[in-house]
Amino acid sequence: MRKEPEASELKEILKSAGLKAPVDVTKLKKLLLPVVGIPLEKLMWHFDLPVWSQDGTTELNLTPWDVIQENEGSETQFIKVEQANMDTPIIVTEYQSNVVILDGLHKVVNAFLSGQKRVKAKIVSPEVLLSPEI
Repeated sequence: MRKEPEASELKEILKSAGLKAPVDVTKLKKLLLPVVGIPLEKLMWHFDLPVWSQDGTTELNLTPWDVIQENEGSETQFIKVEQANMDTPIIVTEYQSNVVILDGLHKVVNAFLSGQKRVKAKIVSPEVLLSPEI
């Protein structure tokens, strides 16, 4: 049975993008925020990050580009991309001129594969992310 990546590994990747605090995605999804369209080109830098595990491994060793190219070991993540609920927005924050995905990378890959130019998103401010409630 394949083990999902450790939260600490994902936090390190987000830290490298500038996000310094751990986040509770469940709480973020419940925030009443406007939904906006984010251009995919602002999000595609995430495609270079090894954020998922290849089938049969536990390390973060699979990038979204690997999944898009259907490389060996990407089948599980490809299925998640295909099954992503495109009706709900992704969750992002802005940090140092970057749009950082907090939840919804499978949806972004789905949008890319579908030829979409934008994806629905809720933007969470850095101040909200640092609040004790999150």
